[in-house]
Amino acid sequence: MAADVQVPINPASGALGFFKRYRAIIFFIAAILIALIVAQLPITDLPREGQITLAIFTFVVVLWIGEVLPVGVAALLFALLLPAFLGKKMPASVVFSGFANPTIWLITGAFLLGEATVSTGVAQRIAYLTMRLGGSSYRMLLIYLWLAQTLLGLLTPSTTVRAAMFIPIMIGIVQAYKARPDSRFAANLLIHVYWAQVLGATLWYTGSIINPQVMGILKAVTGYAPSYFVYVAWNVIPCAIFAVGTFLLIEWVMPPEKEIVSGGNVDFLNKKLAEMGPMSADEWKALVFFLVAIVFWATEKIHRIDTATVALVVGALLFLPNVGVLKPKSLNNINWDIILLMAVALGITEIMKVARLDIWVTSRLLAPILNPVAALGSAGLAFGISIAVGLIHFIAASAAGETALVAPLVLKFAHVSGYDTILAALVTDRAEMNIFLFPYQVTPLLVLWGTGYIDMKKCLRCSIATCIFNIVWITAMAPLWSWSIRLLK
Repeated sequence: MAADVQVPINPASGALGFFKRYRAIIFFIAAILIALIVAQLPITDLPREGQITLAIFTFVVVLWIGEVLPVGVAALLFALLLPAFLGKKMPASVVFSGFANPTIWLITGAFLLGEATVSTGVAQRIAYLTMRLGGSSYRMLLIYLWLAQTLLGLLTPSTTVRAAMFIPIMIGIVQAYKARPDSRFAANLLIHVYWAQVLGATLWYTGSIINPQVMGILKAVTGYAPSYFVYVAWNVIPCAIFAVGTFLLIEWVMPPEKEIVSGGNVDFLNKKLAEMGPMSADEWKALVFFLVAIVFWATEKIHRIDTATVALVVGALLFLPNVGVLKPKSLNNINWDIILLMAVALGITEIMKVARLDIWVTSRLLAPILNPVAALGSAGLAFGISIAVGLIHFIAASAAGETALVAPLVLKFAHVSGYDTILAALVTDRAEMNIFLFPYQVTPLLVLWGTGYIDMKKCLRCSIATCIFNIVWITAMAPLWSWSIRLLK
């Protein structure tokens, strides 16, 4: 009889299984079909080379959305397809112009510095030492957690690495306070870790790869990009407001249980430091190299050596035998996929110009959306860009990929329309990282999600509140950014 038992087949689950199995192929075919449709649309006021470029770009965007290829490889495919379809109308010198942009070398050097501080353990030591200052108070511990993440933002440009570094620290705190993984306490801690690393990403030029990526696109559009410390000066006051506002908002939206907060301790931080022992020679070396880079970045106006050159030279010196702390295999830990994406993205402005696509995109697509609110002044422009970027972020989940897609268009629009292009760059930068609802939209949160300390209901409860706060914050900071840009440019 058992052999005659039929297990019912769920058509929906079967279809879902089919889609998951052939997801990449389905999106690849969809990308080709959509690109062909775009190429044949009756767009009378767009030159043929512009329409072909738009079609190829659409093809790559669909590949990004479907995660068919790594984002950098898909971007490189875009660069290769352009001369293949357009020939001499799109020369390789234009397509690959982004590879000569100093921003690429800045982020490469910053990645190397970050690898040195993480691999030697000095970054972890700084986190433990800073958080220990909070003592037995959970509220003070959180404050020093924010400070630790801010310092780590100075050390390494990878927001994902900084989030991952805090997973064992989070586990230790939850265990020390005898809290359950599904408690509000655990969720409160996780959300603080995420937004604390956003503060580090926002304040420092190399706190996130998004910052130099947007500033590099700004230079391609306007010929101007800020120095490391001009960028920091623009963001000091907005970041202070952001940190206080976000901290209080998390405590209001996701307050930890009082009985858990009153019954724990954080002696495990002392144990971690005891396990690490005294600072090793490699830790001291990594710290010295990092401080040397900071000094040169701070004194750029005196020696005239630009930020990118300093980062690359210091990064190269890290490999010197008996002097540096990195080995050739350390290069395997660098995110070359993101560097590829940035290199192609930094050339998109020139590509659009040659294809005569830039004016069409700004006048046909962005102007009807942004002009009405931009007419209200800097705050209106900031509000419009924040909403536009936030909506696109639902489709282009990768912040780096979305930046490559959106930033050239927004900055070109602002430049052509006579708006403050530097302000548009700062707003785009902030919106890319701060405006989201779901974990899939931001990799660091997705990494922290894996701890099981927060479910979707709690996540949405927090992210809806922080999304609204960030739109308000960005809009309110626009006049301040405009003032500081005029003062320090």
